[in-house]
Amino acid sequence: MFRGRHFKIVFLAVLFLVPGFFLSAFSQINRVEPVLARIVINGDSVIVLPDMSSKTFDYRHNNLVFELASADSTVFQFFLQGFDKKWSPWLKTGFKEYTNLPSGKYDFQVRYNHKDTNIGQISYLSFKVLPVWYFSGLAICFYILLAILVFWAFYTSL
Repeated sequence: MFRGRHFKIVFLAVLFLVPGFFLSAFSQINRVEPVLARIVINGDSVIVLPDMSSKTFDYRHNNLVFELASADSTVFQFFLQGFDKKWSPWLKTGFKEYTNLPSGKYDFQVRYNHKDTNIGQISYLSFKVLPVWYFSGLAICFYILLAILVFWAFYTSL
């Protein structure tokens, strides 16, 4: 079927391309990606997340612990966008605690390194911590309206 020059080209293509394909496929199979196992809220409530949709927490539940399930030889860096200024140092523990988070929007991200392979990065969860009721948008509108009514009542009484 293949003769002479064509045989050499096909042989070289198979020789160089096929092992690279199998090596890249094996490296993807061997890669262990950590999974967000649960979130502990205020030390006692536990949320197990089947879906990674956005979550909302009220101001009383602003102490969060994120726990990851992964292999023992994995090291982690954590970053909470909207709160942290830089990535944490590399840690062997698969959990990160955040206490007294102020109101705002956050995105929890993790870098991981398993057995000195390439570093992977995952954005696990976007969530929002609501403000205290007296700092909510509705309360601030009420304060402004009340101030306007007080000034109007004081001005008309003069």
